[in-house]
Amino acid sequence: MINLRTRGSLQVECQSVEEAIEAAGAGADIVMLDNFTHETIHEAAKSVKAVHANVLVEASGVSDR
Repeated sequence: MINLRTRGSLQVECQSVEEAIEAAGAGADIVMLDNFTHETIHEAAKSVKAVHANVLVEASGVSDR
């Protein structure tokens, strides 16, 4: 996980759904799903939002693998 504090928002770059949920629970304002495939981005975002509805979820570096 990489934490970035930008303009008062805490952004966390995550490599897995578990990291994203953990980051959101720890107070991240924005969770960036890094190098997820097109197939997994949607499900990962739904999983994070189901537990932490107010967190913004972004895709960062989409993988074609």
